[in-house]
Amino acid sequence: MGFAVFFFLIVVAVVVLVSVHQSKRTREVWENVAKEYGLDFTGTGFFVRPTIRGTLRGFGLNVTTVTRGSGKNSSTCTQFRVTYPDLLPIELRLTREGFASGVAKIFGAQDIQTGDGDFDGEVLVKGVDPKEVARFLTPARRARIRRLLSLHSGAVIDRAAITWERSGVERNQVRLSNTIRLFLRVAWSLAADRAEDESFAKAVGAQNAGRIEEALTILGTRTGRGSKTAAPPPPEAAPVEERMLEAELLRLGGKDAEAKEIYKETLQETPDDPKAREWVQHLEAPEKPQPAEAVATAAPAAEGAASLPLDVKSVCEALFDPKHSSIDATRLFEKSFQGATIAWKGKLRSTETSSYDFVFGPGEGAKATFEVFRVPATLFGEREVLAIVRFPKDAAAQLEGRSGSTFAFEGKLLKADGFVRNLYVTDGRLVGATEG
Repeated sequence: MGFAVFFFLIVVAVVVLVSVHQSKRTREVWENVAKEYGLDFTGTGFFVRPTIRGTLRGFGLNVTTVTRGSGKNSSTCTQFRVTYPDLLPIELRLTREGFASGVAKIFGAQDIQTGDGDFDGEVLVKGVDPKEVARFLTPARRARIRRLLSLHSGAVIDRAAITWERSGVERNQVRLSNTIRLFLRVAWSLAADRAEDESFAKAVGAQNAGRIEEALTILGTRTGRGSKTAAPPPPEAAPVEERMLEAELLRLGGKDAEAKEIYKETLQETPDDPKAREWVQHLEAPEKPQPAEAVATAAPAAEGAASLPLDVKSVCEALFDPKHSSIDATRLFEKSFQGATIAWKGKLRSTETSSYDFVFGPGEGAKATFEVFRVPATLFGEREVLAIVRFPKDAAAQLEGRSGSTFAFEGKLLKADGFVRNLYVTDGRLVGATEG
């Protein structure tokens, strides 16, 4: 036997051994996940595709491998498909925004706008009835859809199913299981109106209005805040998006350690989530933001704050650039704006008095919310920026009953909420004449 033939046989043997090992590993992983969800598994082999298939509380699941292309250009992909118990009540197709979708829009392809600039900038929405589609895409559904599409670029959500393909055969058991859970959770939210989704929307509304403690109370009922109870089995909505929102709210109140634990728990469920990973890294950095109470009393100006123009336009456009994530806004705020003095004008939206506030800390005061600026949320929309200002208690007499009037005020920048684009201002003082 010549050396070339011997070498060829060795290579063939190695290839076969590797294939057998990979086939065995695939079978173990997929069979374990199938057992976890109580679904059927079809074994692997050279002529048998690995498949997880079945129905879970009315939701159909099919995970298998498919071959794309042919010959030397062929490749194997793992395909996920979750179908709803019934067709969704409206026609729609949701995909992640990208260069191709942007070009399509220029040439007249339909893109329905929901009014949520962040969602509209990330998700391409097609449908027959724009009003019905916008109504159907509630705040909770938008949050879950955004997260799914950000983690699984290329996924398609339509009236019948959620589908996605990833390159290669998935052999990571945690990732395989978590992908199935995420898709089931989003399908669960889309298939019917849920009490959990309504609570999520109320929490976001309270956050947007600056009522952080109220938002946390709403979320606490759903997430079991402070407990270690396991998430409910799929496809019921495990509150991942709720917990992520809860962590952002806790961070606003200076509860960094609690927020970090929630982000770490989220990473255990979705290890590929870049947002959770970035927040953990940020909160573990040596120089952490001071607690709200400390900043409220001392409020030292951040590095670079004095040298930057602190008119409302410059601050808002720098912080809330459409390309920035909430953590980008937080990092920039803490580096360049926190503790800086501002003198702005804004239209009064609401006023309340209290002896304690979750963000501002203890002390009698009046908290007023002002509309101060509008920034582009995407290329296709705008978003209101609110300044939530803590005044001495006696300012309430000047503010109460004056919603819609424009006031001039001064104060020190305390916190930035990049998620809803709110700025918190402490040591507030009314100045000048009232307009309107």
